[in-house]
Parts: sequence; structure tokens; C-alpha cells
Amino acid sequence: MLSRCLQFNLKRLDEAQISGQINRILDAEGIAVEPGAVRQLSKAADGSLRDGLSLLDQAIAYTGGELTDAAVATMLGSVDHTRVGALLEALADGDGEALLAEVAALAEFSPDWGGVLEALTEALHRIQVRQLVPSAAVESDGVDVDGLAGRLRPELVQLWYQMALHGRRDLPLAPSPRAGFEMSVLRMLAFRPAGEGGEPRPVPATRRSGASTPDGPAPVARAENDNPTPVAPASAGAIDTASAELAVAAQVEVVATTATASHRVAEPGVRETAFPEQNRMVPQDDSVSLAPAPGLADGAIVDAEGWLDWLTRCELRGPARVLAEHAGFIRSGDGTLALALAEGDELLNKPALVNEIAQALAPLFGAPPRVQFELSDRPAESLRRRTERVRDERQVAAEQAFMDDPEVQRLIQQHGARVVPDSIRPFHDA
Repeated sequence: MLSRCLQFNLKRLDEAQISGQINRILDAEGIAVEPGAVRQLSKAADGSLRDGLSLLDQAIAYTGGELTDAAVATMLGSVDHTRVGALLEALADGDGEALLAEVAALAEFSPDWGGVLEALTEALHRIQVRQLVPSAAVESDGVDVDGLAGRLRPELVQLWYQMALHGRRDLPLAPSPRAGFEMSVLRMLAFRPAGEGGEPRPVPATRRSGASTPDGPAPVARAENDNPTPVAPASAGAIDTASAELAVAAQVEVVATTATASHRVAEPGVRETAFPEQNRMVPQDDSVSLAPAPGLADGAIVDAEGWLDWLTRCELRGPARVLAEHAGFIRSGDGTLALALAEGDELLNKPALVNEIAQALAPLFGAPPRVQFELSDRPAESLRRRTERVRDERQVAAEQAFMDDPEVQRLIQQHGARVVPDSIRPFHDA
């Protein structure tokens, strides 16, 4: 609050402080009130005692001096929390018909569906507190907190809480508020760990390597050497929880990574589509690995392949290696090694760095050779350029392999999925 001469920094009051003041006023006035009515007024005040007292005056006038929970809820247009409890009971039972029946009953009151999701998150918060901190005081507020805390697994409560938050966020994007709310609670119904009431839900087809179904571990893609890698079966709860977390986003969008394609579990009768090197799961280094010393003669480097092979094997570090990686081979002989630099790289040529390269070449030449650098418009291929070329070729091949995958094509054609630009990476880069 800011006036001409004074500035007041006021803090928001919590619900307990506001409800305490409301109860004190009602006791002094001799007005009967139900605890739920005071709780609703305190919550609607949103931290402002002045707003809380204004709402209290309106409630007294609206109810004729009898502040019942139902009357105050009607005045505020808030959700009957017993309905929220019924929704959670239907979810806990895995009863889709009862769940939609409760949604239909709520729709008769034309509620604010975002407010219903908010009430759902509050109820899930109280249930989680009861599960993890049993000694903490928790109000039931129309929900069987103790019963639901005993029936639901803590990780499932966390998952439903996240789904409710995401559903509230995405509500403006839904065809209608009711449809958005129904999809949120149906998502909670669809992704429930097996054995948590009702029949087990099917695990989505896309799995990571090493995941297992409730009946046992899924078969693992066999490498070319026919030696399968042993995989420890994961718990069913962990799999379903992971699958549910993937589904929480509820976006028809393929996050395209070839790491996912390389980790795909091979189903019976399904042909592998990833690269052979991806199926072998052998990480590769970005640097170029060449055949053993094709251009190395006794005591000399005789061609460009020999220069690049030596450079990939040597122990040069720091600025000297950067200079060497930018240099292409020209010629070698009589204790002299001539290298080419592009015109934009001449600033790398420093005498101390050249001397360091010569000392590194000494074991090969028998003595430190004389290293010369020449500027060239079109120098021979350097290690840096070769590495970039090979990396670009791998990137193009990875993108093509991913887009040729039948499952990816099915998602694009049937579900309108799209590949996120620049999200595909070769397996060894993932």
C-alpha cells in the first residue's frame, strides 16, 4: 500500500489466521456456523482479512444468519468436496462408470472445472501428507483421507497430483472445460499400477531396453555376435510409473532421438531397423579411427593418411593439438614436415606450438623434424575437417534411419505426430 508520504508493506495472512478472526466475530455475534463454511470463506479471502470480512457479511445476508457449509458453497460457487471424495473413490476402485457418473453429477451444478481440479489437488496433497507424515494434522474436508491413504500407493498419489496440475494448465486448450476435466481424470484412470485395484493396465508398446512386463522381462535385441546381454527384470510398478510419467505430457509430439530407436526392445517377429552399430551398443568416439598406420614408413610420415593416423594416436594436448588438428599434410622428407593451414587459421601458428609438435614427432622421426606451415586456399583435409565431415554423415544417416522407421511413420501418418527439429542425435552422441 503506497500513499503520498507513507509506504506499508503488508503480508498475506494464512487461512488459519483469517478463520480465527472470523470465528471470533461469529462467537461475539452469536451466529451459528459450520466449520466447513468458515474454511471456505478463509480460502476465498486469498490472504486478505478485509476480503474475508466482506465475504462473511455477504454470507450472513445470503444464508439468513445460518452459515452452513452447503449454503456458503452455493454462494461462492465452490465445489462440494464430498463430490471430490467420490471422484477419488472411483479412481481408487478403477471404476470408470462411477467416475463418469460423478463427473455428470458435478456438471449439473455448472462448476468451474479448473476449481474442481484445484480441489482435487488439495485432496491429493492431504492424502500424501497422511501417507508420508502420519503424525501431521490433516483435515478431512469431505474426503476419506485415512481410507484413501491406506489404499493408494504414495507414488500413485504423486502421479495423480501431477496429472491434475497439468490438466488444469491445459484446460483452456481443451474442446470444452468439461471435456478437459474428463480427460484429466480418465488419464488418472488409465495409468494406474497393476494390482492397484481393478485389472492391470496394458503397458505402452514403446519400452526402453531392460524393461519388463508384469509377466517377466521383455526380450532384448540380440547383437550381431549372438551373445545376448543379460538384463535384470525391473519391477512392474517402476515400469508402469515410468510409462505413466511419459503419458502425463499428453502431447502428440515425437521427441526424435535415435537413442530411443537404438534402445528399443525387440518384440517377437519385429525386424530391427536401427543401425548395426547401434544394435551392438558400442559407443564410438567423435575422432576418426583409421587403419593401423597406412601412411607411416620407417621413421617418417609419407602421406596425409599417415599424418592423420599419427595425430589421432599422439598425446598432444592444448593449443598445440588445436594447431595440428587444423593442419593438412603437404609433403615430408629430409627431416622436414610441411603442413598447410587455411587462411583463416594462420593466427594459430605460434613458434612455441610448432616446437611442441616437433618434439612430439621426435620419436617417429628419430629426432625433432623441422615443421613448416604454409598458407593455402584449398589445403588438404585436416583432422578437424574430417571429424566434422564424418559427424555430418552420421547425423544425416541417423535422421534418415529414424524417419524410415515404420513406427515413426505410423505415428506421423495416423496421429499427426511431428519430429522436433534438431532433436535427432546419432547413438554415440546421445
